[in-house]
Amino acid sequence: MSNLTRKSVGNFKIENSYTINEIIEFHENKKLNDIFTPIEDAISLDTLIIKNEDLKKYLNGIKIQTNFKSNEYIIKDEQKTIIGIGIVDSFGILKGKVMLYESNNQ
Repeated sequence: MSNLTRKSVGNFKIENSYTINEIIEFHENKKLNDIFTPIEDAISLDTLIIKNEDLKKYLNGIKIQTNFKSNEYIIKDEQKTIIGIGIVDSFGILKGKVMLYESNNQ
């Protein structure tokens, strides 16, 4: 075999990919957001909505008690803004893993 082409990885398929020149063109036309894959489509995780009163704690790295089962989750605030990816441990404690949200108001 002299050539090997990966046709998909997870939820990403080769038919949905772009060349470097196409990406540059989208950038020049200020349309890069048109080709981004939403995080919910990129990774297979359930969503956990964090209450507004717990948001500041979560963003500051404070662990929060939940009723969710042990797993990784996409974390969103009550306005459905993606905050990041969090982990709930076997005791129902939520802690941040990846933070994608930044605000000076928190």
